[in-house]
Amino acid sequence: MFRTFRLRAGLKYMACMIALALLPPIARSQTDAFSTTFAGVVYDASQSAIPGAKVTLSSAEKGITRTFSTDDAGRFSLALLPPGT
Repeated sequence: MFRTFRLRAGLKYMACMIALALLPPIARSQTDAFSTTFAGVVYDASQSAIPGAKVTLSSAEKGITRTFSTDDAGRFSLALLPPGT
């Protein structure tokens, strides 16, 4: 009887560990499914990067406007945007 109890407890423990290991990827994939990222580099006419440039993304349909500044290399990244923005 003690051996059966120990086996069941071990199986329950293994099932819990497997479930906990699967939760983070599931949660991450749900976040990815409902958001998108838009990134790029702002250049001038001579192909030089423009640091500190303002980048504005707006969608009248979605009712959002987001403004970001480029970094020292002219790069920007707009994350966690609704799909279709």
